[in-house]
Amino acid sequence: MNTANSYTPEYVTRLQAQPWQCRCAGCNGEKPLLQLRWREEQRASAELSCDSAASTILFDDDAFALQHSSAAALDAPALCSRLQMLNQQAIFLLSNEEAPLAEKLYAVGVLLSKCQQLQQAEDILQVGEELLTLMNSGLLAEAFLALPAIDAYPLAALRQLAQVEIDANLDPLTGMTLVMKLNELAMLSDAQLLPLLAELREDVQLQSFMQQKTTMWRNYLLWHAYHGVFPGTSDAQWETAFLLLCQRVFGMQVILGLLLAEQCELDNAALAALFAAWERQTLPALSEDNALLIGLSLLK
Repeated sequence: MNTANSYTPEYVTRLQAQPWQCRCAGCNGEKPLLQLRWREEQRASAELSCDSAASTILFDDDAFALQHSSAAALDAPALCSRLQMLNQQAIFLLSNEEAPLAEKLYAVGVLLSKCQQLQQAEDILQVGEELLTLMNSGLLAEAFLALPAIDAYPLAALRQLAQVEIDANLDPLTGMTLVMKLNELAMLSDAQLLPLLAELREDVQLQSFMQQKTTMWRNYLLWHAYHGVFPGTSDAQWETAFLLLCQRVFGMQVILGLLLAEQCELDNAALAALFAAWERQTLPALSEDNALLIGLSLLK
């Protein structure tokens, strides 16, 4: 009998064991579990758009500990070996415990750029291993720091964020503060947004908060890579997939920075609600052209 590799992350095991009481807009009372299936591989997962699932996915150090087993092969399309290897290398880079969030995303951007013309899985593996070595040596961090800041695209992302309605299950004060801050963004010109962008980049409170929440951010990136089989089946869309991930990270960082500046209490329940609501929000790419460059500019 033909068999397939079956993977179940710890967050799925914990969600399966929970009595379900969540009634958020992301699950409507149903456990948001699902199976991603190909002929030779099956992945158990859950939608991060549910508040309770987001909490289980984001805050557990072992959320992405994978249980591996064999299952019967399915009559389903095969998972492209090229995509499978690229996805695995992206996961390895995003799992790096030492590198900051922006540097990990930068490494993934470089990975995509270098692998677009590669057709063999072993060549993609080599690129991934080289990037891990560069990360561990500090050379990749130096290359990232040398990138110029391009304000036009972060400003466009701020304007996009100002048009979003985030239906997060927050306490009344935090929810009202978020609505007010996003409304304020919508009223600012580019000349007024530039100082705000500079403040967010230099915000010591936000930087400290980011460092305290490394597990949350690591798990958020890993969920996108694992659940979405990042960067996707169409290599013509790889750069757009990277840009959309950078837009999501940038937008959430801005949201957190705005709320922290107003002294809002951001405990794990509030953070899970924010991430889940952000995931429920459709986010069009800022541009289909120069998507890799635009994504990188959002990391600076």
